[in-house]
Amino acid sequence: MVITNLNTILNSLTEFYSNRTFEDSLLIEELAHAVSSPSMIPIDPLDAIDKSFLTPTLNRLSIVRSHISLLIQLCKMTQSEVRSILISVWGAEIGIRVLKNLNKLCLTLIWESSILLSLCSSDTNIIDQQINKNYLLKLFPVINDLTTNEITRTFDIDEIMSMDTSDFTKLKLSLNIQQRIKTIKPLLCVSSKLGQALSELYDLLVKQCSTSQLRHVRRFDQPSTPYVPTAAAKLVASTLTEVLRDGFLFQLPANVNLTEDQIEKFRLKFFVCTIG
Repeated sequence: MVITNLNTILNSLTEFYSNRTFEDSLLIEELAHAVSSPSMIPIDPLDAIDKSFLTPTLNRLSIVRSHISLLIQLCKMTQSEVRSILISVWGAEIGIRVLKNLNKLCLTLIWESSILLSLCSSDTNIIDQQINKNYLLKLFPVINDLTTNEITRTFDIDEIMSMDTSDFTKLKLSLNIQQRIKTIKPLLCVSSKLGQALSELYDLLVKQCSTSQLRHVRRFDQPSTPYVPTAAAKLVASTLTEVLRDGFLFQLPANVNLTEDQIEKFRLKFFVCTIG
């Protein structure tokens, strides 16, 4: 069963999403360890990303996304029997456990994507960066690049995803930011697309929990019969509200090395992504 397999994978990712302090990016940390291990020959970050034994967390997140994509397709089925079975499975003990872990994972992905996206900004100076500073310097040794008249700007996720080498010249990006975008793009792709998939799954589950599984044919003068959710549907819907609650209550730790302006931007990001 897909949900059973997903539960196993989520259990292997507990360190990534459970009890996070939101002080750094674990994806950046994992990649930095992969390329700077003293027991290994130095390896290019992009090569490390493709090797599951070097970046296990990143690869497990990709596997989670494949499971979520399959569940999305199942939720789109219109047969009432299939929809009823799905809600019953989600409402069972293992289904609720998976949903609770997905809620935690969702918030973690918002944080990771926010950090990764900020590092793709041309106005982010690694030397002044406090989050993951040592790991970032291992991944991106600062290059003295005086040939590029770089225009300072930030990018959104869609811009990063569609960016290629021809855009680097067009945007007059320095070698430092080019290297950062090339390396961070795969990490951002995994975290953001998994977050989008979770959002779509939640949307479908909410619809299934709040609407009847049966389509009744009635005459125009016949009053509609109100839908009464099943116990499983109520339990699933209640669990889904936790991600909204946690997103709205999100607070960064008091000792985080960020300015007040940066903290407010992160909080706004959580609000927007939670609602979305």
